[in-house]
Amino acid sequence: MRPKVLTLFPRAVGGGAERLVLDQMRFHTGADYDYFVVALRRGKLHDQFAAHGCYRCLHAGVRFNPLALARLNRLVRAERIDVLHTHLQEADFYGYWLKRLNPGLAWVSTRHNADDFRERWFWRTVNATITRRTQRVVAVSNSVRDFVARYERIPFDKLLVVRNGIDLTRFADLPTREAARAALGVAGDEFVVGIVGRLAPQKGHKFLFEAAARLAPEIPRLRVVVVGEGQLRGRLERQARSLGIAERVTFAGFRADMGQVYPAMDVLAVPSLFEGLSLVLVEALVCGRVAVCARTSGLVDVVTDGQNGILVGVADVDGLARELARVFRGEIDPDMARRARDAARAEYGLDTYLSRLARLYQDEAASRDNPDPSR
Repeated sequence: MRPKVLTLFPRAVGGGAERLVLDQMRFHTGADYDYFVVALRRGKLHDQFAAHGCYRCLHAGVRFNPLALARLNRLVRAERIDVLHTHLQEADFYGYWLKRLNPGLAWVSTRHNADDFRERWFWRTVNATITRRTQRVVAVSNSVRDFVARYERIPFDKLLVVRNGIDLTRFADLPTREAARAALGVAGDEFVVGIVGRLAPQKGHKFLFEAAARLAPEIPRLRVVVVGEGQLRGRLERQARSLGIAERVTFAGFRADMGQVYPAMDVLAVPSLFEGLSLVLVEALVCGRVAVCARTSGLVDVVTDGQNGILVGVADVDGLARELARVFRGEIDPDMARRARDAARAEYGLDTYLSRLARLYQDEAASRDNPDPSR
């Protein structure tokens, strides 16, 4: 059977979930399933998505738009969709109603993070209600699987771990350290600490800034490169000024060409409060960067302390500063970056990710005759 699959997600932005969908569009050969992709609203990567004929944007506007739901329902019925695959909370709301309108539709939902809002009693109830209608819930890491099983009361036999994958060809021809730094406007003798991701509380930028202020006396040529955009830009700029490190911080904005950026870094900091499975971390390891990460869900699924990276406590500014200083002084295992690169390339290739999705779609389409999942 050759199933027809519809992937639904909120916006064509540059987060990990959206980049996975974009790579799935780019590398789906059509051999295993027919593919349709819908975004509820536009985003920065809209033009890249729109380059593929299987993509459309609904321009839904508000968070839940009955007209957008009606259009989705018409698409599901007109194209005789077998499997609906939703990413992120907003898409799950639409998935719930599409499943109610089309009981025979097989619905797969991917959880990308151990989101703290899912712990609250209201969202625990809402998400548990929504999840009961899914055939399968995909978690991007063991930590996310355990989290959603606990807070959404999902039976383990309904949960499947499919680890994120990245397109390794994007990191096959990396620039030299000098060329990457020149493109960023970073001096060759600076000690560069990078942080990549949305400028949002989850990512822990404030902890890195506090650590950088403590490191400044020891590392006069310290440079913090912040890649990404988001709601905290103004607040972070004010924090950098108040800490006296504004001249040491470069806000590089959103970058789609991260293969040109990672080589400029001496170390990647990932001080997140929570993650699912961080594509940024995997990409940096593939590029041979040393990573200092918070010991939190999603990150501990990728990093083994002292083997392929360094772990510190969550929100532990002292620990973060201490370990960054150790990297600066050359006190870490010199073979760590090579081990991390080789392991990441072996485990997180996109081919593995896509082949597991194709098998999942085949299995769920084959079992869609049962409209009331009880797994």
